[in-house]
Amino acid sequence: MIGSGSFTDQGVREFLVLQLRIVLKQEMKVYVIEQPVPNDPGANAPRADKDKFKKHMDDMLDVGCLVLATMTPKASEAT
Repeated sequence: MIGSGSFTDQGVREFLVLQLRIVLKQEMKVYVIEQPVPNDPGANAPRADKDKFKKHMDDMLDVGCLVLATMTPKASEAT
């Protein structure tokens, strides 16, 4: 923060990332930004592996939409 009480660009980013992490933790989807994307288990994999992979991909989509929906117009221009 700078003397006038306004956020610096870095401060705003850190604040928004913190808010995103809070929401994702409550939605039990914070793992999407903390863990690597799993490899596609393939057609012959056990059902549990396929279900886990599908859940991760579905949660990634939810998180991506949340991030895009909450972006400021200025930030979304860069995507």
